[in-house]
Amino acid sequence: MKYHLDSREEIENFICNEVLTTGEASEILGVKRARMSQLIKEGKLTPVKKMDKVSLFLRADVEAKKKELEALREKYQPYNKSEWAICKNRWLLFKLTVEIFLRREWNHGTSGERTIFSK
Repeated sequence: MKYHLDSREEIENFICNEVLTTGEASEILGVKRARMSQLIKEGKLTPVKKMDKVSLFLRADVEAKKKELEALREKYQPYNKSEWAICKNRWLLFKLTVEIFLRREWNHGTSGERTIFSK
């Protein structure tokens, strides 16, 4: 990709809008800092400039990596967060229902003795 920057203003706009720090890149990718370090070490995301503790990335590279990661998440994590939350809530509701039923059976059992389900 070629960039034609003819004035200082265009250069400043380019840097402000198209050059990202590690924090900005990790936010766009939806990953934590440790995962960013892993991506860099594995060569899956290359900074355009790396200083001691600061890495700079081009937005185009980060956006391309975002699409790739989203495709991988779709493939290996076919459920989305809302579906996962619904399943988790249904499981919690089921557990609570069973617990209430078992307590009721234990407290109001016909034999007055504890059953195998009692605590």
